[in-house]
Amino acid sequence: MAKGEKRDSKRGGADSSGLEQSFAAALRAAKAAPDSEDAWDHLEELADKLQRPDEVAELFTSLLGGKLPDQRTRLSKRAVKFHDEWFGDNPEAMNELLSKIIATDPEAEWAFERLTVVLTVAERWSDLLGLYDRTLETTREPDRRKKLLDDAAHVAKDFADAPERAVDYMQALLALDPKNTKLASSIERLLERQRRWKDLIELWQAQIPRLSVDEGRSTRVRIAAVYLEHLESAGPALEELRTLLDESPGHAEGCVQLERILDFASAPVDVRLAALALLRTN
Repeated sequence: MAKGEKRDSKRGGADSSGLEQSFAAALRAAKAAPDSEDAWDHLEELADKLQRPDEVAELFTSLLGGKLPDQRTRLSKRAVKFHDEWFGDNPEAMNELLSKIIATDPEAEWAFERLTVVLTVAERWSDLLGLYDRTLETTREPDRRKKLLDDAAHVAKDFADAPERAVDYMQALLALDPKNTKLASSIERLLERQRRWKDLIELWQAQIPRLSVDEGRSTRVRIAAVYLEHLESAGPALEELRTLLDESPGHAEGCVQLERILDFASAPVDVRLAALALLRTN
């Protein structure tokens, strides 16, 4: 932070009184004409001489919080450059500025990319994931959403130690790319490790229409097994098996799961009787 290091050495020059009056006038001029490059050049030059960047930074922040439809991008980039020169060793200052820019202009992808770098370098993973979440709320373009979700999933899984959050991003990504079998397999493994059995069942059920006939039937058997082994829910397991056996009467693995329901101590009597009737017909 070269300019920041000059503050003490330049403070209190012989002509400081005149410079301070010029500085005050330059602040007013830049505020009145935020699209004037000359006004900002003059103001920043005086700020350098007087070592008074704070007032300039405050002016940038104030203006960027208002209506600047024509020159917002140009002024935003100038503000970032100024903050980088003076406050480059203070990630919080840059975080606040870039966050304000993104809040007032959600389409400012350059500011988003810059802020991801700032937060990554500072290892502020929770803040970085929060940034992804806010950006996803306002992003509708599919390719852009895919990239955001993929990046967020990697951050959550590899850096933020937030595997559950990573799965949520991956599931949202799979909804945009349902034929991505590699992604589906990764989600399946993570859900199993996290023991998120209901989410795992939903994942499998969503995949069945895209599977081959044999794969779909095997998946229904797996769903029934998870209902029994991990959720102790014999009723939903029975309904899954009923669908399977309607499609494939006498399906061997399906009949094995029906026999498990008969021996399932916590299964209601009516469910066990229904399983017995279905088993007899198959």
